[in-house]
Amino acid sequence: MRELTAGDVLYEEYQSFDHAIFPHRGVISLLARMEDGRTVEKASLGNEGFLGFTYLMGGMGAIGLTVVQIDGYASFLRMSDLDEAMDTFVCVRDAMRCSTIPRRRSRS
Repeated sequence: MRELTAGDVLYEEYQSFDHAIFPHRGVISLLARMEDGRTVEKASLGNEGFLGFTYLMGGMGAIGLTVVQIDGYASFLRMSDLDEAMDTFVCVRDAMRCSTIPRRRSRS
């Protein structure tokens, strides 16, 4: 568990993930840098999700500048530990899969 402080850069764009980050409080923003140096928010993340989704989908790095927007705290889990848990425990693999893949409605 670590504190999140507004303005902290968690990952630069394309930086490889070394930790999955699960916010409990606060807000993390994924930003795109414009050619003129300004930034625009692509997505925001709170306690409903985690940072590292692109890693689970086969990517290796952050899809944008990742910055804390609102103070809080988060759990940081090494990617190697997440990989091991998903390989070892079916329940973890299923939980991560359910959090990243939309469920299909069954036809009745």
